[in-house]
Amino acid sequence: MPITACFLVMAFLAMILLIPIVPISLILRHRGRRRIAITLLGLPVGLIVLSALLTVLILVAMWRYDVRMSRNPVRLFESTFGFHPTPGIEVLEGYCGSGLDSETRAMRFRAPPEAIARITSGRFVACDRGLFMKTYHSSGHNLPQRVQSWFVSAAEGADRFYLARPFDESFTTSNEAILCYEEKGGIACFHWFGVD
Repeated sequence: MPITACFLVMAFLAMILLIPIVPISLILRHRGRRRIAITLLGLPVGLIVLSALLTVLILVAMWRYDVRMSRNPVRLFESTFGFHPTPGIEVLEGYCGSGLDSETRAMRFRAPPEAIARITSGRFVACDRGLFMKTYHSSGHNLPQRVQSWFVSAAEGADRFYLARPFDESFTTSNEAILCYEEKGGIACFHWFGVD
């Protein structure tokens, strides 16, 4: 279940609990049982505050994760493809962006053909430039302008194009990745977008 749905359900249940608890608390307060009334009213209010605080804490943690991964493109490469860049692979640019129920990653790196074969085997299938660009435009509009600038220019000079649907098992609603490779310069660009 997506994390936003969990927080929404928690807040919704708290709002439903408020309906019977508010009149009961008022009655208890008028009968001189102020402490019980406040305790009873604190339960749904606490759930609402807790769901809001957890959402804020998760947003801050995701922001820190995105900054850390974007500043360390080698770690982003390793986390994405499952192996540390071998000699001959140089990660030039990296971007990671998360939402409550989504994540996007983009990388530009220099790699020999053997490394591209290792990355694409098992997950990716070859595709043409048209399908590659269509897939990129459907999910790449969320990328920052600086990332779009190097990604599109690299895609225009690429010779080989790959598509993975799904890329991994992390997201269920949408989970696709694209990779392009320019054989002459050895430059590859990768973009992955996942949504629950």
